[in-house]
Amino acid sequence: MEILFDRVWRLTPDQARTNLIVPFSVPHAFDHLEFHASYGPKVVTDPEVCMRGLEECMEKYVRSQDRPDVLRLEDFDPPVNFVTISIDCGDEYVGCAHRHPNDQTIVIGENDATLGFFRHKIEAGDWRVVLNVHAVVAGTVEYHLTITGKEAGEA
Repeated sequence: MEILFDRVWRLTPDQARTNLIVPFSVPHAFDHLEFHASYGPKVVTDPEVCMRGLEECMEKYVRSQDRPDVLRLEDFDPPVNFVTISIDCGDEYVGCAHRHPNDQTIVIGENDATLGFFRHKIEAGDWRVVLNVHAVVAGTVEYHLTITGKEAGEA
């Protein structure tokens, strides 16, 4: 097992709806790569932030005649922060995980790959991860990415 990349970002609302390009190198062949991505907080619970977001969404997306007379937070799901991951090897697209869990492990190898990714031989070369920052509702979201090269049989 060899850690190839380990970094933490502190994402802010200004970075919502952006992509962060994260290049990394694989120094030699491995059986597979393991990408562990986690971030938090996932759910926004501050009532003021939630109400402000709800009001903005009503104004932007709901016709005035269709809006409720009284907005109550308990009538709506809380807002969530949302960051997803895509992976490329050189100029080749390897796949994406546009899923809502905020703690995921993705495995890519010649013989197996996590759903949403193509199997890919792991040889020395340049790769990149793209962090798709869909939503950072308020405050700071801490995003942690670790990329590990593993040999056959390593857990």
